[in-house]
Amino acid sequence: MLKNLERDGYIERKQDKKSARIKRIYLTDLGKEQVNEMKKSFDSILEKLSKRVDESLLDQLVPLLKELNQEIKK
Repeated sequence: MLKNLERDGYIERKQDKKSARIKRIYLTDLGKEQVNEMKKSFDSILEKLSKRVDESLLDQLVPLLKELNQEIKK
């Protein structure tokens, strides 16, 4: 996955200043732009959801999404 992100210009790997064995990964300007666009998209989706869904349902949804995220990380 990192190779693809690097190939497409979203990240770059740089040698660590203290250890030759460590490579650091940094977002490029293109990567930063993509992150900002994704944030805008998610904010827009959340705004649309919050207008259409009752707040009490959203209060139930957030913990469920957090639990799902924890399951995915396992």
